[in-house]
Amino acid sequence: MKCPMQYFAARPTEGSKASTLPPRPRGHRLVGLLPGARDWAPFLTGMARTHGDVVFFKYLCQPACLISDPRLMAEVLVTRQSAFSKSNVLRTILGDGLVTSEGELWRNERRLILQAFHRACLPEYSRVAARRTKRALAGWKAGQTRDVYRDMTTLTVGVAAEAFFGSELGAEAEVLLDALQVAFDAFIIIASQAFLVPTLVPTPNNLRFRRAVRTLHRVVDSIIWQRRTRTAPGRSGPRDLLTILLEAQQSDPRLTDQLVHDEVMTFLLGGHETTANALAWTCYLLGQHPDVQARLAAEACELLAGEFPSFEDLPHLNYAERVMKESLRLYPPGWYMTRKALEDLELGGYRIPKDTTVVMNLWGLHRDPRYYAEPERFNPDRWTPEFTRSLPSLAYMPFGAGPRRCIGAAFAQMEVLTVLGGMAQQFRWDLLPDQAVTPLSATTLRPLEGVKVVLRQRDREELDTRLPEGACRPQADRLPERAHDRRSAIRRYSQPAAVGEMLLTKPQCAISV
Repeated sequence: MKCPMQYFAARPTEGSKASTLPPRPRGHRLVGLLPGARDWAPFLTGMARTHGDVVFFKYLCQPACLISDPRLMAEVLVTRQSAFSKSNVLRTILGDGLVTSEGELWRNERRLILQAFHRACLPEYSRVAARRTKRALAGWKAGQTRDVYRDMTTLTVGVAAEAFFGSELGAEAEVLLDALQVAFDAFIIIASQAFLVPTLVPTPNNLRFRRAVRTLHRVVDSIIWQRRTRTAPGRSGPRDLLTILLEAQQSDPRLTDQLVHDEVMTFLLGGHETTANALAWTCYLLGQHPDVQARLAAEACELLAGEFPSFEDLPHLNYAERVMKESLRLYPPGWYMTRKALEDLELGGYRIPKDTTVVMNLWGLHRDPRYYAEPERFNPDRWTPEFTRSLPSLAYMPFGAGPRRCIGAAFAQMEVLTVLGGMAQQFRWDLLPDQAVTPLSATTLRPLEGVKVVLRQRDREELDTRLPEGACRPQADRLPERAHDRRSAIRRYSQPAAVGEMLLTKPQCAISV
């Protein structure tokens, strides 16, 4: 499908690198590029391929600059990050939580919230993810057709609610997810027409958005109220993110009830939605590539012996880690980042005026043939240690970079590996024929119509010859019979994956902040 905006972006402006502003596509005389398309990611990628690594354009009269060179992205996100603010329109939903706050407020919030993402917390989060994955898969049956996007959304919101807030959403989970779907769908229209139709105008779309956001706020208020009730004087509660926030509130008057609410909203929504997208896209790719799916299952069956992965197992799921990295390359849930220039500055040899929104398109970066051979091909085997070392800095950054790198990256990777390890042992899945799986590049990258799969029972005997190259299999007569002892023996023979080493050793941690 051709993006309607392409009709307004036909030719670059004449000029050389000495021009005051970067090259630009030709848009509408007054307002620049016009809204009306859902395929922003490939459109911006095509713009960069046509006009270069720095492209200036206007969107509804607002100046913007698309950069596609990872070295320039490093300037914006790391070395000159103080010259930019985080341009983020999600404040209408998330308030002043960690994703949207700025300056000293953001620094105080991050220091506080990092306690909940220390490496010492990850084993318990892993147990929550494994327990909830096991419960979810118990309802799956061979022969079923399932929308794994909806399934993964339901699963990850439950994991986030229990891990971060000690909450069992129950029936409220479906209410929350339905409201979130409505809010995000309405928000796409609101964001694209922000300068044409203000949110205060009671259009049908704006009214739907307001009703959905009110539902989200009600669910969040209920979670906080339940915790305050359970942890009344003389009682104790779990040491999770909500406990950390409520304890800090007792000694810090700056941490208001509204800020606590905004943080819960941020981590309930952001802490599950991007991970659900990552899992859905991974299931989609594995459905397209049954050979890769079989190799993934062979590794999981050999290491886990029918059980769900524990935190100690994750460093040894080497092939699963490669599958995850390749899926995040092709379909990064946080597919773009934006920053706003606080002053006139120079970037890539061009002048960038103050208040210009700098756009970084990770979809295009991860598919750039300068860094990835056969960039459109799903190839987990590309992720060798040698290839990883050869990549330029920031040529791969599904969790962002710099001070505002995703605080929950390790949590998200742990959850993805846990779900894949459990799911691949029990089921084989094929994509439902003739379905349209369309990437919707909105606030996150999600499948517009979902991802429908048909479940098949996993035949483990077929997997004996499918172990990934380099996987270590102890001789059968040396393996103990008990599953736990088998796993311990196999772990002694296998080389930890890089992601596992990160999970086990680094305190900093997959929501974009």
